[in-house]
Amino acid sequence: MLNVNVALEPNAGASAFVNTAGEAIMAGNITSAYSIKLPATVDYVVGIDNNSQQNVNYSLTISITDASN
Repeated sequence: MLNVNVALEPNAGASAFVNTAGEAIMAGNITSAYSIKLPATVDYVVGIDNNSQQNVNYSLTISITDASN
């Protein structure tokens, strides 16, 4: 499981995303906590989109856990 937690300030206009390294979108518009069972052993990209073009403070925590537990 890929677990993503994000805190954004201000929280309007910015969000986190998860893509494959080939740029396929796994999840977008993440504004708090998100978990997904990873379908394959490939590279993933996690980042912040700032569509508001204003300064945004954020914290981003990423963890990978065993989905069988």
